[in-house]
Amino acid sequence: MNITKKILILILIIVLSFSITPKNVLSANITYKIGDINSDGVIDSRDTLRMLEHIAATTIPKIKKAHPDWILKDNQLKAGDVNEDGVIDSRDTLRELEY
Repeated sequence: MNITKKILILILIIVLSFSITPKNVLSANITYKIGDINSDGVIDSRDTLRMLEHIAATTIPKIKKAHPDWILKDNQLKAGDVNEDGVIDSRDTLRELEY
């Protein structure tokens, strides 16, 4: 898949905004919702954008250097792993959009 197609897919995902029914998860006495990356209580396109930023920053070294704050950490990583396979990738963003 060339870079133009990837960019178009990312733009499409960002433009689409759907709700996801969050699942509460307890970890070390901290509650977070799957899909709610920025912990604002709403799962929307801003959360999807953070997931896409994380994916871009972890796969393209230049982006990681330019935007180190795009890397999700701690509970953000747990909330971003929508399909709970241990990796945040495009499958998680698509799963979030399914809901």
